[in-house]
Amino acid sequence: MDTRIGTSGAALANSMQQSFKDLFEVAPSADYYFWSDMIDPEHNAIADYYQVNNTLDQSWKTIDPNKVTLATWWEGQKITDKGPKSLKFFDDLGLNKF
Repeated sequence: MDTRIGTSGAALANSMQQSFKDLFEVAPSADYYFWSDMIDPEHNAIADYYQVNNTLDQSWKTIDPNKVTLATWWEGQKITDKGPKSLKFFDDLGLNKF
């Protein structure tokens, strides 16, 4: 991890920001979709997720709601248990999703 950036969430946000910037330059009118799991605080955007050294909190900060649609990632009983909180979280951020 680049310690100048701070948390793993900030590093992920920075990486996504640069990746989308590059994509928007190459294909500005394309439709862009992104799996929600790594930026969802009800899913993986939490402290000590898997092999992450600290937290993925705030990883969603650089997603442009005007250019990117989230593909929500839940299955089975988790759809009922956690899905509504995730959808509300992304609604509050103004992010489109399916």
